[in-house]
Amino acid sequence: MPWWLRAIALAFFGRGLRWLRKKNTRAKGRAFPIAGAFNVASHDRLYGRYWGSVEDRPFLHFHVCYYHSIEECVRRDLHVFEPGAGGEHKVPRGFSPTLTSSAHWLTDPRMDRAVREHLAYEREAVEEAPAAERVRCAG
Repeated sequence: MPWWLRAIALAFFGRGLRWLRKKNTRAKGRAFPIAGAFNVASHDRLYGRYWGSVEDRPFLHFHVCYYHSIEECVRRDLHVFEPGAGGEHKVPRGFSPTLTSSAHWLTDPRMDRAVREHLAYEREAVEEAPAAERVRCAG
């Protein structure tokens, strides 16, 4: 099994597709979904986590990951939508950068080393970005 499939069991995706078919979630004119997002909810928050698509369409990412998720927060009376880590592209959509934390267990030592090196390199810029954005938004 490829290392990138080890994070979530393959059976998870099969169950997810069966559930989507029951919900009749399809793009207009299609017999199958072309994109989807996997969010996690608590009692008062919706957390955006994973997304994917089989086609590249303008604004598809924002519709699936942000607009639909915000509508879901309103529908469920959730107080906060956390769209996930990273991305200056979120600022024009009304999201201020926030610090997030995560836990990773990477079974492939090469991938583990690469991710740890990247995170060490990125950490300083990530910690400075929210403060800089708050200053920019206040000005």
